[in-house]
Amino acid sequence: MNEFNKAYQYFFINQHIPYQEALEAGKDALNGNESKRFYVYAILLQYFHDDDSKDAPYLKPIVDGEANGCPLSGVLLSILLQQGRAIEKHPAKAFSYFDKHKKALEELAYHGEPMAQSMLGFLYQSGLFVKKDIESAMRYYHQAQKQGLRIAYHQLGLLYQQKGPYQNEQKGHQLFDVVLKDKFVSSLFIKGLQNLKEKQEDEAIHYLNQAAELNYHHAMFSLGSYYMTKKQPEKAFELFMKASELGHLKATYMVALAYASGRGVAKDDKLSEMYLKHAADKGDMLSAYQMAATYMKKNPRPYVEIYEYLMVAAKKKHPLAIHNLGAMFLQGDGVMQDVKTALSFFEQGAHLGLPISLFQAAKIYLEGVHVPKNEEKAKNYLEAAAKKKYKPAMLLLETLHRKTSSNSSYVA
Repeated sequence: MNEFNKAYQYFFINQHIPYQEALEAGKDALNGNESKRFYVYAILLQYFHDDDSKDAPYLKPIVDGEANGCPLSGVLLSILLQQGRAIEKHPAKAFSYFDKHKKALEELAYHGEPMAQSMLGFLYQSGLFVKKDIESAMRYYHQAQKQGLRIAYHQLGLLYQQKGPYQNEQKGHQLFDVVLKDKFVSSLFIKGLQNLKEKQEDEAIHYLNQAAELNYHHAMFSLGSYYMTKKQPEKAFELFMKASELGHLKATYMVALAYASGRGVAKDDKLSEMYLKHAADKGDMLSAYQMAATYMKKNPRPYVEIYEYLMVAAKKKHPLAIHNLGAMFLQGDGVMQDVKTALSFFEQGAHLGLPISLFQAAKIYLEGVHVPKNEEKAKNYLEAAAKKKYKPAMLLLETLHRKTSSNSSYVA
């Protein structure tokens, strides 16, 4: 078996090729001539790396594969661009790449390439670039499943278990059991999560442990979170640390919190900041906001770092990061004062339902100094904040009502 075939066969049932062996073979196969070699290596990397990381290692082989004319890589790149995973979201580029590679992908599927069939199944299942059509999705998955593709078994098993016109729980469990027995890591993980949701804790731990033993960091993180709820912080910390070492950013954040609080490990502020910074620099939202908050407490404040970390978190819709950026521009704190820019951040926070952002946006519209005055919009924001029991908004709204009532009485 050559290096490419060894990497490729990892994705099929009853092959029993160790992941690390398949990964090394996939890397070696990049020097070969197979058109889908980049895609195979990228998917191997993707299985065990965090999609949220801004420098995910699987991105480069996907980009290289697209440049070398691989339709599987081209369509996967379009999916990542559309979803904003591991790369900046860009819907126009996403559609352009999909349009460029769609026909070739369909031809691959027509000629029996199971990975192409499975990808088309995913596109029809999710409604990405095509009209959502579960029947078409299942048809493509069935074509790939008949050739032994594990992810096709996995997806069909889940689809048949869902409520709807195609529900067939017996068939769904039969398909899913095939990949569970084959120790397909994604299936083990999903089964564990399902068991947790159904309060079947022993079963959940069994499957999550199996996935963790295969070095699946998402399973380690889920187990760590479970043990935190069971007040076993030492066990949780051990799992978070293992997941962190494998690149799981949320686990790295939890390691930082553990060192900061001394839960499950000896308190160590320097190690806490080190782990926090590592996750933040990789693009983790919570870590980036926490790093900004940490720097805000320093004297003098490192404003460049504060701004950069807040922007990382804000791009991922962290409400307080967005609000703090607004506050910086409103006060001219570390940046040039710009009320219009401040308002744009406050309105983003308002749309996310943050009461303090609703209040600040309302005040700017009421003052009408740097932007056109808009009392109606201000009152709407204040009412939304008041419904969330935000006292400053409730007091200001009451003042406005009294003023309106007084003016009305005077006119009468």
